[in-house]
Amino acid sequence: MSERRRAVVLDTPALIAGYSMLAEAGVHYTTPSVLEEARMKPFGKAWVEASVRSGKLSVKKPDRRFVEEVVGKAEELGEEGLSETDVEVLALSLQLARSGFEVTVVSDDYSVQNVAASLGMGFKPLTTRGIRELIRWVVYCPGCKKTFREPPEDMICPVCGTHLKRRAVEKFSLR
Repeated sequence: MSERRRAVVLDTPALIAGYSMLAEAGVHYTTPSVLEEARMKPFGKAWVEASVRSGKLSVKKPDRRFVEEVVGKAEELGEEGLSETDVEVLALSLQLARSGFEVTVVSDDYSVQNVAASLGMGFKPLTTRGIRELIRWVVYCPGCKKTFREPPEDMICPVCGTHLKRRAVEKFSLR
């Protein structure tokens, strides 16, 4: 039986922190939106451009269907705070996983880690401990106790005007 190819997908903090691509075996990928964010930082810009030019880092935009699947999974988990860049990173990771790669997402973002784990992909934090449990969240109003499947964008309860919060409703150990 042949071993699966390895892919490492880098989130913005990995590029800004100067993540060593020698630290993890496999082909390294990122998305165009991660590149744009990393280029806004002085050190990030030079390092990222050198990595792309040398061929050590491949830039790929994920297919729309994988973006939609990640958005659906994030909604299912109650992960409302993912940025467009986070979604792209996860969608590219999912696309690579479905094409036969064993994928590791390098990110310190707990929401990114939560969605990656729920999709069956590995993750590697850089400066944090990383999540230990897969969590499904619910947004609720601490004032009137109403829960929201789709909370308002301003995160203000339309019933009583209280600022909405989120709480874990299910936890599953990752260890």
